[in-house]
Amino acid sequence: MDGWSRAATVGDGPVNFTSAHLWLDLQNASSASTRWDSGSSPPPAAGTGLDEQQRLVRERAYRDFSTTIQVLILLGSLLGNATLLWCTCCTSVFKSVTNRFIKNLACSGICAGLVCVPFDVALGASPRCCLWLHTLLLCKSLKFLQKLFCSVTVLSFSAVALDRYYSVLYPLERKISDARSRDLVVYIWVHAIVASLPVFAVTNVTDVYVSSSCSDDHARSLGHVVYVLIYTLTTVVSPLALVFLLLLLIRRALSASQKKKVIIAALRTPQNSISIPYVSQREAELHAALLAAVLAFSACSAPYGALVVYRTVLADPEALPASLYFTALWLPKVSLLTNPVLFLAVNRSARHRCLDLLSRIHRRYSRRNTVSVGGLASLGGDGL
Repeated sequence: MDGWSRAATVGDGPVNFTSAHLWLDLQNASSASTRWDSGSSPPPAAGTGLDEQQRLVRERAYRDFSTTIQVLILLGSLLGNATLLWCTCCTSVFKSVTNRFIKNLACSGICAGLVCVPFDVALGASPRCCLWLHTLLLCKSLKFLQKLFCSVTVLSFSAVALDRYYSVLYPLERKISDARSRDLVVYIWVHAIVASLPVFAVTNVTDVYVSSSCSDDHARSLGHVVYVLIYTLTTVVSPLALVFLLLLLIRRALSASQKKKVIIAALRTPQNSISIPYVSQREAELHAALLAAVLAFSACSAPYGALVVYRTVLADPEALPASLYFTALWLPKVSLLTNPVLFLAVNRSARHRCLDLLSRIHRRYSRRNTVSVGGLASLGGDGL
């Protein structure tokens, strides 16, 4: 065996793989990646039972399903985030500060879709494709971008929640000015960059939106465990917990009993500036959209958490179930589609603007078709 091949196991027999599997495998240190190879894989060896053949057929079918659903997610997320970006740039649906945070969320969603989904789709269809990615530096650079945009997406949720908290509890004051919102966006990107840089040093890293990795090194090394723990706590769990905490505080402040206490306190001490919580219909819709988006992201990311725990703590990576891997491959990416859809569908103003845009496009192309048909009719009359 030369230096560019390694041994893997398919069923009961060994198979040698070329450099196409050296750095970027469908499964980390798992023999199952050979089972998920292209459809031209050889039939099971003699003596393989019927159950084994049925299992391989089910895995191949699930692989094809995950590839198809990822293509649909990519198209839908690009269209949805582009529409959300249009709403934030060309309309006044959201306030200026909220507008900046949602624009940041839409941009990170577009970038994450372009960086994360196509390569997982290509590798899922044929693990031997994209040979240029099998250079370690290129692969880790791509992993850095994938983790960067995923981190920005999660941190943008907490920024929107923080803006909503101050807008409701202090409706007459601007706690987050335009300058502070710009600084917060800068902090989001700096935090994401710092949290993603260790990807160049730590091998075998799994991201929320991407399950493939750049190395077959063991996932239970001390450096890998420490990085996964710190990243998960500081960039995934803490921002999501902050979102839920802020939304809970908003709900508590808007409750009838709490609002009554604040009003009574304001009447007793009129000389003091006591803010009475207030929420408009538009802000209530934005709260509902944010809560739904975060819940959808948390639910879709559950297979990613199970995959990380399975690889790092619990079991031998070689025993990773195919169903868990393929579910972690496509389900977390659903949040790339649900984020813009929820913000556009729940918010009535955004929904009306999108419908107005579609109606204008329809009228424009209908007018063009009418003019072209009329011109053809006149030419036909002249010919007669």
